[in-house]
Amino acid sequence: MKSINIRLNEDLLADLKHIAETYHETLSGLARTALEKIVQERKADFYYRLMNVPECSKEESEELLEILNSMTEEELKIAKVKSVIF
Repeated sequence: MKSINIRLNEDLLADLKHIAETYHETLSGLARTALEKIVQERKADFYYRLMNVPECSKEESEELLEILNSMTEEELKIAKVKSVIF
C-alpha cells in the first residue's frame, strides 16, 4: 500500500476521529473505506462511464466518417434537444 497526505478542515477531521473511535477503526481504515465507496459510486456513474469509453479503432473511425459523410444536411439536423443534469 502507498501512503498519501491530505488536508482536511478541523470539523471534518474531528468527525472522522469520532466515527473511527465509535466503530473501533483506525482513521486510515475509515478514510480508506470511505474512499473505496466513493470510487465505486463514481465508477458506476453514467457520466464517468461515458467519459471513459475507449477510442475507436482506425477502421471504426473510417466507417463512422464514411457514414457521416454520406448523410444529407436534413439527416444531420438535430431532431431533439434534451438536457441531462448530474
